[in-house]
Amino acid sequence: MSICCLCVHNVCAYLISYHCISALIYQYTHILHTIKQPQYFRVADALELWDGRGTIPTANGGETTINIKNRIISKQSTVRARTITEEYATDSYQNLLFSICRFQEVTNTYPKKISMVSFTFKQTRFENLHANAIHYPLSNFHYVGVDPPSSTGFNLDESSEGERTNSLVPYQTDPYGCHTKVLQQKRIERNPFVRMPPYELTCPEMREILSWCGPELIPKSSVPWG
Repeated sequence: MSICCLCVHNVCAYLISYHCISALIYQYTHILHTIKQPQYFRVADALELWDGRGTIPTANGGETTINIKNRIISKQSTVRARTITEEYATDSYQNLLFSICRFQEVTNTYPKKISMVSFTFKQTRFENLHANAIHYPLSNFHYVGVDPPSSTGFNLDESSEGERTNSLVPYQTDPYGCHTKVLQQKRIERNPFVRMPPYELTCPEMREILSWCGPELIPKSSVPWG
């Protein structure tokens, strides 16, 4: 699971994608504490953006996760009224990139700061590979690792090995996920209904980065935050 907080001035969005339900409940409870820390973002001014592509026709991951979150937080909380979804990302690179566009759709501006809370084993992938691939300044990108206990079924050693084999190694030579079989297959399997994201139309300034496949890095001048 990952939560991505994108901020400009006092407006923030948190992008969250989930894996298993028990781990989600544990992590979200701890994230509620983490996101209140002023060094990351101001929760009172926040827009929550939950991420998850649907794999069945009647639901999507973001909506399912919101339903779980709503069982955790108080009904009187204003957080519910400030929650939206991003429903097209099929991998972690798209989680980050599409969330930036979704934030722009809602706020009409691009984030000046991104804070992400996710599993500890994903930190290298997001900091060294994904943020670098889109030229997002690391000085404005903050990562906080949160792992659920083993009682939820989470195994850090197994997850770290899977991370190295299925993500770190492929993304090192294929930073945009366009050429490596294992990365291409993930996108195909996670998009069973062949849905097309609208972001090249809704975020025209991002059109080049949205379609860039590399493997060479896109010129820094080609991204809106470059």
